[in-house]
Amino acid sequence: CIVMIDSKNKIKSQDINIIKLAIKYKKGIIIVINKFDLIKKNNIKLYKKEISIQIKKFNYIPVLYTSVIKKQGIYQVIEKALEIYNNKNQKISTNKINNILLKSINKQPPSAINGKNIKIKYATQLSISSPTFILFCNFPEYIQNSYKNYIKNQLRKNFTLIGVPISLIFRKKKC
Repeated sequence: CIVMIDSKNKIKSQDINIIKLAIKYKKGIIIVINKFDLIKKNNIKLYKKEISIQIKKFNYIPVLYTSVIKKQGIYQVIEKALEIYNNKNQKISTNKINNILLKSINKQPPSAINGKNIKIKYATQLSISSPTFILFCNFPEYIQNSYKNYIKNQLRKNFTLIGVPISLIFRKKKC
């Protein structure tokens, strides 16, 4: 999904809604800011900072700046779309996932809830077209959203998952 935004309009709530829909339907996403040549050179740094603040929640989505009239950055969009397609369809071995995730989990384990320590035993990737990972643990119902985001960030940091929404499924497994 390529979300194209006019540089003069910046990112609007409608654009955010489109991004959320693309995430909901597990699409790879690129944000393209077009007509970037119209931004004054002394305002470029500030403009890019404002954009990054607006999409802070979606920091894994690449932002490209183009000018169709001046034919700048157009090929980068195509290259990035192909890269995201490959990221979205990659299969990561269970061994690699566990080597990375278990180190991250040991470094920062999930918070205990009601005196119950949550232990994540292992993880694997489902073989579907969008990165979906199953993590087996003793109390899946107690995994908090902040910890889910931590796991997603660790996956993105260690594997090539730029521009791709990640789904996590926590299942019960006696530890």
